[in-house]
Amino acid sequence: MTHLHDNMFSSVSPDINSEFEEAEVWVWQLQPGDYEFYNFEVRSNSPYSGGTSSSKNDFSIPFTIKAGQTLYLGDFHAYGIEGRNFFGLPVHGGVYFGISDQSARDIPIAKREDPAISAFEVALPNVSAIASPYFRLTP
Repeated sequence: MTHLHDNMFSSVSPDINSEFEEAEVWVWQLQPGDYEFYNFEVRSNSPYSGGTSSSKNDFSIPFTIKAGQTLYLGDFHAYGIEGRNFFGLPVHGGVYFGISDQSARDIPIAKREDPAISAFEVALPNVSAIASPYFRLTP
């Protein structure tokens, strides 16, 4: 998955674009089975430095797809962590993800991409079971 925030070379328009958030809703058609998110990579460019963030240790966010099922895993909102360089200037210090249920907003967007979506199941990951400081439940 790739989202290019404020990138002049990208022709992709975000599905959600407000004063506080720019995001895309992704719809994947997967075969029935067991799946897992186990790491991430976030790249950042700032006026003073750029950086890449990922988890040093793999984690597990498992989910199961059943035949004919639409599964909503939630809104994974990346929050930047700001650090300071040797000169005291702001630099990329990493990210964490706030996970929340935004299905009322996201499912209509997903249905525009795939009209076959009808009923869906909300299956937010259990943040405490992930056991990673990179994930937090947000309201």
